Amino acid sequence: MSYSSSENKTKSGNAPEKKDDSLESSLKPLNVFAVILAIATVIAVFINFLPLIQFRPVTLPDSFSPSELLSQWRSRKIEEPVEEAPKVIYFQARPSVEPTPTPAITSFRLFAYGRELGPDGFTTYVEDKPVVISLEMLPFMSHPPVSWSVSDGEAASLTVSKDGKSCEFAALKSAGKIELTVSCNEAEITMPVYLWSRES
Repeated sequence: MSYSSSENKTKSGNAPEKKDDSLESSLKPLNVFAVILAIATVIAVFINFLPLIQFRPVTLPDSFSPSELLSQWRSRKIEEPVEEAPKVIYFQARPSVEPTPTPAITSFRLFAYGRELGPDGFTTYVEDKPVVISLEMLPFMSHPPVSWSVSDGEAASLTVSKDGKSCEFAALKSAGKIELTVSCNEAEITMPVYLWSRES
């Protein structure tokens, strides 16, 4: 009995297909077992680590309400960023220097006509030029607080210099004896001045 070549080909082609089907059917139980084994492994790992995992319930405050939460979120969103206040640097002020006390005057003298005036004072006439009286004092002061005055302002006039250390004394009328007083701080000189007129 003879077979054709086409029949041989179909027979030879059908044989491997049958082998593949049997191989797939034998692998199906293995696939199912592998899936079950993976699920069992995951469950075992979860059970082992279960004591370490702590589930804490979320507690909300008693006054919590969704509307309040929404309003707080909106207010925070609307609030503008607060500008930082400028830093203030403080410098320690230097201690104020205490005012120097006015030194006590140790010497206080008046001069006129090229000599020192004594307790007898001096004499001047209405027609004469004004007498220039100068003041010398120790310790030295550039602008001492000197006060010049006369007992009769109608009989004599005083013209004091800017530094207060000299004065022009002018007789205005014949008045006899008047007093000239010069003072500075606690020092003071009072002396007589005799005013006359040459015409009388």
